[in-house]
Amino acid sequence: PAAVLFGRTLIQQRQLDRAEQLFNEVLARDPGNRAANGGLAAIAVLRDDTSAAQEAYRASLTQYPGDLFSSMNLAYLQAQDRDYDGMRDTLEAAIAANPTAVQPRLILSQYFISLRDADKAIDTLLLIEPENENNPGVARVMGIAYLLAGNQVAAEARAKRLLKLAPNDASARVLAARTAAVAGDFNDALAHLKRAAELAPESNEVRKLTIEVLAMAGDVKAAVSQYDELPDEVKAQPNSRLFRGRLAMATGDFSTAEKELAAALDARPNTVTAGLLATAQWESGEQAQAVSTLRSWLEAVPDDTVILENLATRQLQMADDDGAVASYRRVTELQEDNVVALNNLAWLLRKTDTEQALAYIQRADELYPRNSAIKDTYAMVELERGRFDEALALNDRALRNAGATADSLRLNRAEILRAMGRGEEARALLERLESSSLAEVREQAGKLLAQ
Repeated sequence: PAAVLFGRTLIQQRQLDRAEQLFNEVLARDPGNRAANGGLAAIAVLRDDTSAAQEAYRASLTQYPGDLFSSMNLAYLQAQDRDYDGMRDTLEAAIAANPTAVQPRLILSQYFISLRDADKAIDTLLLIEPENENNPGVARVMGIAYLLAGNQVAAEARAKRLLKLAPNDASARVLAARTAAVAGDFNDALAHLKRAAELAPESNEVRKLTIEVLAMAGDVKAAVSQYDELPDEVKAQPNSRLFRGRLAMATGDFSTAEKELAAALDARPNTVTAGLLATAQWESGEQAQAVSTLRSWLEAVPDDTVILENLATRQLQMADDDGAVASYRRVTELQEDNVVALNNLAWLLRKTDTEQALAYIQRADELYPRNSAIKDTYAMVELERGRFDEALALNDRALRNAGATADSLRLNRAEILRAMGRGEEARALLERLESSSLAEVREQAGKLLAQ
């Protein structure tokens, strides 16, 4: 209607009250009029009233369920308000009403990618992909989703298609670079990124990805140099500080790593950053601080098994066996089939509580019957129980699949042989182990021979 057109003109002139009156008059005659509701929404946005804007689009959708224009604008406003559940509901309703429409599927797929749910991201677009092979947006989002899913072949096919459709689009070069980097072709990835930088010289995404690829290629010095050239506001972002911390750790600059990782953890707390910060502190010689960082995290997230295992490892390194036992026990309470915790508990308890150690190692052995480390622990538990024949048989089975760790297991075999009264065999074995390629084995063999 002419009133709607006039109302839009009034909006441009910032005569919002008069425009609002006109749109409401239209709606009184034609409830649910999309153009009038859109006008009211535009006015609400200009007034920074996103709730009123959303209500206007909902009113339109009540009259015209699934209307794409209203749906897409409502979803955009919901995303701005961080109402992601509402956004998802709106997009899914739009897809149900318009099964072949591309835009709501693209946005919903990207939302699933942000959640790292590759399967849902792919499923959302899979139905319409054959009819939209020439749509660059579909190729790009599907390529990203397949990368997330670990399907390198499918991701590379979409990247190649996108390059044909949009050879001068920086995002096409970025996707091609990502697929090349995952394949280990870092030169190709950097060539694509160089072209992307020419197409989008102000793109921080291109700069950051270039730094990541340089680091992946092992050129950490170049990666650090380019990182230092990033704008300060980019370097201040939590993900950037996390990445800089990783770079610093790769160069042995643990002081810088600790500073960057602490800032990243403060801005965006998560398990990965907490673990990395503790590692940087440990490598800096701040062992107590590293343990304190892990304990502080567990006070906030007591069921974090990754950090619990990290803490147990540090406790072992500090000869705090009781602390390690407590940490591993907590892990098994949360994950009863955590084989690392089961195996390590059996090892730690083999001398002080052999029956409990036996229960732990039997469960681990049920889960991974071919694992040489578990068989080795099992052998040493049986040694402590005085079951020497069983211990030697288990050591035999451990050695069958030991590979590079075989000499470490032979040290334990020497202990079993000694316990069985076969000292000469044990000595002969230890003398051979003094020539082992593993320094720690040579050292331990020498100590055992000296006893």
